[in-house]
Amino acid sequence: MMDRMGHKDGEVIQHKMISKSIERAQTKVEENNFGIRKRLLEYDDVMNAQREVIYKLRRNALYGDRIRTDIANMFFELVEANVDATHESKDYDNFRLAMLSNLGIEAPVSENDFLSADTDDLVYLCYSQSEQHYRSKIEDLSRRAHPVIQRVYDDESNDFKSILVPFSDGLKTIQVSADIDESVATEAVSVMKALEQQVVLAVIDLHWKEHLRSMDDLRNNVQHARHEQKDPLLIYKFESYELFKQMVQKVNAEVASFLMKCTIPINAGEQPLRQGKKVEVAPLGKTSKAGVDNIAQQNAARAAGGGGAISPSQPGQHHPTSRPKPVDPIRTEKKVQPNSPCPCGSGKKFKKCHGK
Repeated sequence: MMDRMGHKDGEVIQHKMISKSIERAQTKVEENNFGIRKRLLEYDDVMNAQREVIYKLRRNALYGDRIRTDIANMFFELVEANVDATHESKDYDNFRLAMLSNLGIEAPVSENDFLSADTDDLVYLCYSQSEQHYRSKIEDLSRRAHPVIQRVYDDESNDFKSILVPFSDGLKTIQVSADIDESVATEAVSVMKALEQQVVLAVIDLHWKEHLRSMDDLRNNVQHARHEQKDPLLIYKFESYELFKQMVQKVNAEVASFLMKCTIPINAGEQPLRQGKKVEVAPLGKTSKAGVDNIAQQNAARAAGGGGAISPSQPGQHHPTSRPKPVDPIRTEKKVQPNSPCPCGSGKKFKKCHGK
């Protein structure tokens, strides 16, 4: 149309109708982009609220601030969840199993007391028993670890700055690195604090990454709610809150379970590390109910038999892992002889052609 009207390329077009049309189109595009950004921000606000909670726990574990308070809160929330799940239905057997599998202790009340007790009173009773058991366990582990660390510290041939102490609950093991000078000065109390820090960090990192993947899947799936005339954002908020609660419950259960059941393995090797060497933490997996009784029996036997010694090892010592021998590939075609005709079809012998 512009060519027919005689306009040339690059000529400025000025008309009130055209200017208004362009302005309206630009306004609609900007409004649409603003709506998209606002919607994305509303979805991100949900994740930010959860991220602040998790990062606060991680920060406390990294720097040791309020680590004991956070662990006490985990114990209380775990006990409260166990009581709420079983007390209303009067299921004493599952209550006893939950206390044994999650906290490694027997139920502090009898069945008659469980049925007649108030829910809040039962929660505080179970929490106080679990907290008391944990404190005594930490003191016992400190007493067992301190003589070994002191012996390594007194050995003048060792110039180690840190020491690696293994802890296991019978199903999984974690190597705890602690400063040897601080460990001796605090009588291994700093080792127990390092244990708490590394366990909390390992469990949070494991379940938080799984939670992020679940949140991404949820965000994609809730978009189908538009077809049902429902608000995807509202559904996303409700479902994400449930996922977050489940993740927190898993973290509480796994941290409390490991700390309540862990012990120094018998005849474990003493592996002091030089300062600056990276320490790999074994991933903590889920605790099965079937192994709880065996773990409790093992812990009782270890407590009765005394702690195992830790033997020193040199910092430069390596423990090679065995690798499977590579398997040669299976060849189905026959090997071409040197004087046979070349498979390429040139008519020459193989040794004169592609066999050179």
